[in-house]
Amino acid sequence: MQLFKNTSLNCLLLTTALLLLTPISMALATPPTAVCQDITVDANASCEAVVAASQVDGGSFDNDGYIDSRTLVPAGPFTFGVNSVKLIIVDNDGDADTCDALITVADNTPPDLNNCPSTIVEKVAPGETQAAVTYTMPTASDNCDASPDVVTSKASGTSFPIGSTIVTITATDDAGNADTCKFTVIVMAPTARISVQSIEGQVGEGQLGTGEPIRFNLRITNLSTADYANFSNGFRIFSPDGAEWDTTKAEFSERADSLFDSLEVVSVNVSGTDSDTIGFKSVNNLDSGFVSGFDEIAITIEIGPIAEQHAGKTICLDSTIFAAPPDDWFWTDGFYTVDPDWYGAFCYTICSPLDVAPALVMPEDSSENNGTTVFFDWGGVAGSDDYRLEVDEAGGDFSSPILTHETFSSQYEASDFEKATTYQWRVS
Repeated sequence: MQLFKNTSLNCLLLTTALLLLTPISMALATPPTAVCQDITVDANASCEAVVAASQVDGGSFDNDGYIDSRTLVPAGPFTFGVNSVKLIIVDNDGDADTCDALITVADNTPPDLNNCPSTIVEKVAPGETQAAVTYTMPTASDNCDASPDVVTSKASGTSFPIGSTIVTITATDDAGNADTCKFTVIVMAPTARISVQSIEGQVGEGQLGTGEPIRFNLRITNLSTADYANFSNGFRIFSPDGAEWDTTKAEFSERADSLFDSLEVVSVNVSGTDSDTIGFKSVNNLDSGFVSGFDEIAITIEIGPIAEQHAGKTICLDSTIFAAPPDDWFWTDGFYTVDPDWYGAFCYTICSPLDVAPALVMPEDSSENNGTTVFFDWGGVAGSDDYRLEVDEAGGDFSSPILTHETFSSQYEASDFEKATTYQWRVS
């Protein structure tokens, strides 16, 4: 309002100014809406799970803006099982909303089997149809189960039949996840065998004499239906405690030699000191070789004589690597390659004549005789000039034996024994 003075009218004029006000509209911001969803995720190698907040968001929205951030409380990582979480969303105006969800961490990872056995090959003993096979069980590890169950379809140490058997090993964790590994056990019937048939110069069980050559007579047995026309073997004669002997040599029997076009004895380091090696092989063979059913002495290895100063020491005979293929004996029938069985090493004690006791051969311990005549047989001792045979009743101390016989032989036949009576005997 303004007042003006009119000097001519001497009065006041009142002028009123009207102000027009324009209304202003103001809208308030609305908060976002949080929407959650329950989820299931796989456990990692630590049996935990890392989860982003967006994975739990089931469709959160904001009507007048946009979602600026999402946060999980707790943030994780989340442990195996069910975990409760809260999802917090914040929009561009700073307004927030929350919702609750469940995060389930599941174990869907199978265990790991470690060190599964490789193929195992075993041979049965002659006349047997199965073999006990041992192996080391694999170990199992798992991301969530500290001790998974490990089971096998056929336990170590049990008998496996001739042929091929597949063994399955299974590891299972607490969640039911499983892992398997398989290996094959092959049990082979023997197809060939080399054995010590006899020893010339053996003076007792496991004992070798001195002063005379020692001859190991080796028996070859072909148990297959094939003829083994090519072969190579090796043998080692050694002393673990320093015994020495004269040179080592070997030969084939006439029968073995007749079955091959050419046989070869290869001597390697045959000095009689520490260790000698003898090799055998067929060369450019066109003949039948060791025919099916061959079973006789084919090879003789000779060592010695052994000086008496080495009495009490040990000499051993064992197979050894000799020729190609490396690390193996080699027999072939033209199609298949086999390893002949060998059950050594065989070790013997060197004895002087005075150290050796006669070996009682016949009658055997606890044997029965229906007559009144008994044939006594004992192993002779190299260098011994005579023997004393004594027989006493069971339980006697030989102070008054019922029979005493001095002889240069290692055999004696005596009569006039009582029936239904038990006796004991000895030789010195």
